[in-house]
Amino acid sequence: GKETAIIAQGEGEEIQTLSSVAFPHSLGLFYSAFTEFLGFRVGGGEYKVMGMAAFGQPLYEEKIQKLITLEEGGFKIDQRYFNFSAESNTLLTDKFLYEFGAPRKPETAFDVKNAPCQHYADLAASLQKVMEEALLFFARKAVEKTGLQKMVIGGDVALNSVANARVMRELGVELYIQPAAGDA
Repeated sequence: GKETAIIAQGEGEEIQTLSSVAFPHSLGLFYSAFTEFLGFRVGGGEYKVMGMAAFGQPLYEEKIQKLITLEEGGFKIDQRYFNFSAESNTLLTDKFLYEFGAPRKPETAFDVKNAPCQHYADLAASLQKVMEEALLFFARKAVEKTGLQKMVIGGDVALNSVANARVMRELGVELYIQPAAGDA
């Protein structure tokens, strides 16, 4: 299967994979699904979700946390809520919509004085918190497995600067972010 996350250790010219997570379990797609729900373009609007999160409170953290299981090897995403297959034009299932309600209409004005906007901001804040905890968990596993204090993060999730700051602050690691984030 296609790997969506790995913990590897590099020395000289050698890179050894220590653990991995395979598709469809993906932190990036998990975040992108909420990006779609919050009314932004998948594969380009994720940074807006991180910005929206600053206007909310993590009131739905527990509800979102139930969709992801952190485990020894990494994480598992509850696939009943998501459709990560290429054939679909949405990342969300009916079960997701039943659980979280109506998605925010794309390109609608965002004003936190407006109750629906505050609801979406609270969802974004909750997602951000869950994402930070997942990334911290995964990074902590990497430090435990390698004993190293220098870490490289790549891929779209590596652009979540708020989560990266927590990884550096809470784990005391020296972090290098591979700048050409993406799946190439």
